Amino acid sequence: MSSYQFSYGHYVAYQGSVWEIESLDPKTKILKLSRTTDALKISIPYSEALGHLVNNQLKFIDPETATKPLITAEQRALADFSTKSSEQKKEAVRRSKYLNILKELKVPSFTKKYLDPLIANIALQIGDPTPPSAITVYRWHKNYKNASEDIRSLIKNEQKKGNRSKRLDPEVQHIIDTTIKDVYLKGHKPSITTVYEELKRNIWKENKFRIASEALTAPSLTTLINKIKALDPVLVTLHREGKHAAEMEFRVYQMGVSTTRPLERVEIDHTQLDLFVIDDQTGFPLGKPYITAAIDHHTGSVTGFYISFTPPSAFSVMECLKVAILPKVEINKIFPSVKNTWDVFGVFETLIVDNGKEFYSIALEEACIQLGINIQYAPPLQPWFKASIERYFSIINQKLLNGMEGKSLKNLGKFADYNPIKNAVIDFSSLVEIMHIWVIDIFHQTFKERIGDTPAEKWRKSVLIYPPLLPKSALDVNITLGLHDKRKIVRTGISYEGLIYNSSELALLRQKILDNPNVTIKIDPSNISHIFVLDPIKEEYFSVPAINQKYATGKTLFQHQVIRRNAREYAKSSVNMNNLMEAADRIEEVVEKSKHTSKNRKTQLSQKVARYEDISQNSVLSSKSNEQLNSIYKEMNRSPENLVTEVEKKIDPVSSDKIPLTSFYDEADDWSSDYSLGGINNE
Repeated sequence: MSSYQFSYGHYVAYQGSVWEIESLDPKTKILKLSRTTDALKISIPYSEALGHLVNNQLKFIDPETATKPLITAEQRALADFSTKSSEQKKEAVRRSKYLNILKELKVPSFTKKYLDPLIANIALQIGDPTPPSAITVYRWHKNYKNASEDIRSLIKNEQKKGNRSKRLDPEVQHIIDTTIKDVYLKGHKPSITTVYEELKRNIWKENKFRIASEALTAPSLTTLINKIKALDPVLVTLHREGKHAAEMEFRVYQMGVSTTRPLERVEIDHTQLDLFVIDDQTGFPLGKPYITAAIDHHTGSVTGFYISFTPPSAFSVMECLKVAILPKVEINKIFPSVKNTWDVFGVFETLIVDNGKEFYSIALEEACIQLGINIQYAPPLQPWFKASIERYFSIINQKLLNGMEGKSLKNLGKFADYNPIKNAVIDFSSLVEIMHIWVIDIFHQTFKERIGDTPAEKWRKSVLIYPPLLPKSALDVNITLGLHDKRKIVRTGISYEGLIYNSSELALLRQKILDNPNVTIKIDPSNISHIFVLDPIKEEYFSVPAINQKYATGKTLFQHQVIRRNAREYAKSSVNMNNLMEAADRIEEVVEKSKHTSKNRKTQLSQKVARYEDISQNSVLSSKSNEQLNSIYKEMNRSPENLVTEVEKKIDPVSSDKIPLTSFYDEADDWSSDYSLGGINNE
């Protein structure tokens, strides 16, 4: 996935028009846009633009399409990496390995002299029996850079992806190098924006001595940023900060991890909080929730977190990544008790994970490949490799949770009368709010010796030099981080996990591809009321609603799989909507009964109840403000006529006596490393 910034040279689709970004004032935080059709100029606050991006009212577009009229105002997303064949994906990953290793080596020039020996060594390192030639790698590199390091530009015979602009002129390359040396590597530490303005001025000066047909074209800001990122960090610190600063910076971190910019390295992990919480409505003890959190090494800032009763899983990782990447523009509206803003967001370069099976998920790997995030696994028994996140979890348990009613104690011998379950008084939604207050108003505002500043201030200063990269749209992120599958379009629509999805747009697509009606779909495991279907002709996703919205709305994939399994056990026949609705009612009876059982409370059982009811950070935030998700689906469907209200083929419900349901979630722990629940066969 290409990455973008609210800076000069980028384009956005907003209010039905295409706009060129002219500037972003670093002091006033006002964004100036110019409409490409008539040069109309408008100004909007930067925070407002971020909100429009998150709510899918604004999206970035590539320069090559900026001069073309918008065909539709619909919010759509291009085909993602996971839709390609296994051969295409394998070849693209192979190419990216060469380019990523060369990037780490900071190759000074992509010439045959430099590349030949390096390519041979990389081929041995990755086990490639047929290494590419130097000129081939050079072409890959150019396409990759021009497409903002979007891996889809490396897909074989891919015609529609990436930036197809001309290769960078060698003379332009020379001017870039000279400008970096003469301007960027100076003690007064000019910003990248200043360097870019000087670069354009140098191009203009050169063009004064050229005829129009031989004029040089100024490179994009992204090209300059990539060149600066490739510089030796020791050299940069030496020239911009001085010899003493360089010695201190790299002497301190020589035995550990060193980063030079925000989002260069983000560490993610899970832990179970040492706190028993209660249900908001009933006061019933739910047990100890899990938190998945991501932290930026360079600034010490928390990029995102996700709290739920789902054990460590690919799902919780994906939900945390959504929070981490997208701007958090609604937090202060949702929680007025939060006084500061959470300004940390953006696509990061490297994601550090441990060796848990959830981090080896194919869905996670392919999502990170498309987002342009490199996954790096921490070596076993080396917690210092991801010390930032380990330290963060320690601080949570020691400082945030310490002293709270319901906190579990390690040394219970000293507190024989203390029962954490009995003494639990904090409900789940309050915990989510408390965590936001603590992260934004306390943790981010506390001085950290390692970074020499507060995380909030370190982030603010760092992004002035290295602005965070953004995805094209929030919709792209949601689809990329969804579950991928293949389905066949039939007369009644698409069947997934026993549910039927259909719309007029899907029916039209079926007519166009009758010879091969198999399509790729994407599912949001947190909301099964819609699926995203890939149009193989346009290579765009569109939203298709479930036929039975009464049943599907508000349900997670996990809830539906539990209900479906119980319905099968109950009916021992094909699942239909009547069976599902009856099963859902019976399960709710068990849930309610277990909530109000006062004797022999079992924490493990109550945690499974909480998981089934989707007591999570998502449910808390959506209950306070569900406008964001609704806007995505509203924008993607042109009219209510897209909804198909009836399915012609119906199966008579199977009647039976009531059966016990006390073990309806016995296999829940299988739903961990991927998106599937054990015992369910996908259709």
